[in-house]
Amino acid sequence: MCGGFLYFSNRKRLGQIGNREGLAAVSLAWIVLTFFGALPLTIWDGTVNGSQIGLTEAYFETMSGFTTTGATIIEDIQALPHGLLFWRSFTHWLGGMGIVVLWVAILPALGPGSYQLFRSEMPGLSAERIRPRIGETAKILWGIYCLISLVELVLLWIGPMDLFNASCHTFGTLATGGFSTYNDSIAHFDSWYVDMVIIVFMFLAGCNFGLYYLVFTGRIKDVLRNTEIRFYCLVIVVSVLFLMVMLNWHGLQRPEYSTMSDKEAQVARDHFNEQNAKIETPKETFRVALFQAVSITTTTGYGTADFDMWPDSCRILLVMLMFFGGCAGSTGGGLKQIRIILIVKLGFRELRRAIQPNAVFPIKIGKSTLDESILSSVMGMFLLAIVIFAGSTLFMSILGLDIVSAATSVLASMFNIGPGLAKVGSIQNYAFIPAAGKWLLCACMLLGRLEFVCVMALFQPLLYRK
Repeated sequence: MCGGFLYFSNRKRLGQIGNREGLAAVSLAWIVLTFFGALPLTIWDGTVNGSQIGLTEAYFETMSGFTTTGATIIEDIQALPHGLLFWRSFTHWLGGMGIVVLWVAILPALGPGSYQLFRSEMPGLSAERIRPRIGETAKILWGIYCLISLVELVLLWIGPMDLFNASCHTFGTLATGGFSTYNDSIAHFDSWYVDMVIIVFMFLAGCNFGLYYLVFTGRIKDVLRNTEIRFYCLVIVVSVLFLMVMLNWHGLQRPEYSTMSDKEAQVARDHFNEQNAKIETPKETFRVALFQAVSITTTTGYGTADFDMWPDSCRILLVMLMFFGGCAGSTGGGLKQIRIILIVKLGFRELRRAIQPNAVFPIKIGKSTLDESILSSVMGMFLLAIVIFAGSTLFMSILGLDIVSAATSVLASMFNIGPGLAKVGSIQNYAFIPAAGKWLLCACMLLGRLEFVCVMALFQPLLYRK
């Protein structure tokens, strides 16, 4: 009703959307739509964590859903009715490809303003047009998204999942979100088949969806020559090998039983033995290492093991993978693989400039030389991310979180991952964080999903000048 009123009262001016209007509309749309998306949780008469859910908790959970973060404030997820569990996961699927991109696909009346909206929401260095008309591009992307989703749903359904669970976990996988219908996430199914299906589709969701159009049109060689997808595969392969070696070498970190009561110590021992069984053989170690490497790299956040018990070297690697994220044009979060490549190339260029100050060293991706404006935007976003990360971590520590929990809660929210380490680890949740911290993390989720600049532009006075 509200959307219809706004649409019909402004439909004559929809074609007048420029760069400034596109930036403002996308950011405000996500903020407002998250409020409406939070209504099912807000009006539900049940209890969460022993009390009625409030607007702060509902907004946090819904923002986490739409931005495909997957962080939750719900301790007993299985206590929720199926309707809310389905809506929770469906918010992932809507936000994965982009709510505004969906509008662009179904509202041709937007006219030339479509590109401004599309460019503001799509992740990557630039908004790539698959077809000349931006509306056609949006329809193709959503069509590919729906087709891959349908394939995964069928594969999970014919496995150990019923249709409800297959649907919810498909939404979480293809959107790289991570909401599950069970407290122990994918570990609940304890199935090689489920793990492998979800690994494959997490990997596919982390790829640039524009590449699938090239596959469907027979341009497979162009896909194989793509620098970013090759780097993406290399990162995952190296990460899996590293995790396997470290897990076999060091094993898990044992809890300090001496500081626990007898009951707590017994629970901790049982949990340790359960997790240790997952790395007893090379085959099982490969299974959990592959799953967590792909899950964290693509920023999905699903879990089959408590990686907070892994050696510190493994935990540090997982934090590094949070920065990497998926490819540009994927549903994954993070800085994106292509930006990591460019940041490394920029660093080496500065080293070469120190030796030959007057030389010109162009930066290329494949055979294409990148414009300096693109390189400046990459460094600008990277520096902005670091500043926001540092400031937000400081704020969370003021609220009483330890340094690991504070830093990884911000990192996991800002890059839309979900689980962090310590108190926000893979088997923990965000319920204990004060209300001020939840609202800050909501802002971090939105900043990460819209890649910082789009949201930060709202605070620039220049945006509002005629």
